[in-house]
Amino acid sequence: MTQEQNGPANTPDCFFCRRRAGGEEDPVGGYLYEDEHFLVGHGLLDMSEPGSMLVESRRHVLDPGDMTEDELRSLNALIPRFYRAMHDGLDVERVYLVAATSSNPHFHAWLHPCNPVEGERGVTFLARDHSCTEAEAREASARVAERLPARAAT
Repeated sequence: MTQEQNGPANTPDCFFCRRRAGGEEDPVGGYLYEDEHFLVGHGLLDMSEPGSMLVESRRHVLDPGDMTEDELRSLNALIPRFYRAMHDGLDVERVYLVAATSSNPHFHAWLHPCNPVEGERGVTFLARDHSCTEAEAREASARVAERLPARAAT
């Protein structure tokens, strides 16, 4: 699959493409994970519980159906690493993976930590308003980063 088949490499009206080009700020606390295909950092403060992670594809693709085999392998390797690090570092019962590219058609997936409040789980939990402070995001990111295993050389 070529880049031309999947759209432009850098789309100026795309938040994530602008971020790659330096036109948007990096996540609070920086990126905790970077490889040739993906970056992972804390989610946007006005949409995140403390410790919510945002997985961003480097390439402008809509969803995994547009990804190369190498991109899919990379995504499949990083997701469980973050689940383990978030469970251990944030001491949470659940981590929810959500990928809804309705507002920005560039692949990004949220990893939301959840300790159910009054039994809230799943869609009920995800439908709540989420936000956190910069200090909460930095502290939670540091706890997750401490528990990320080193990547094996490929």
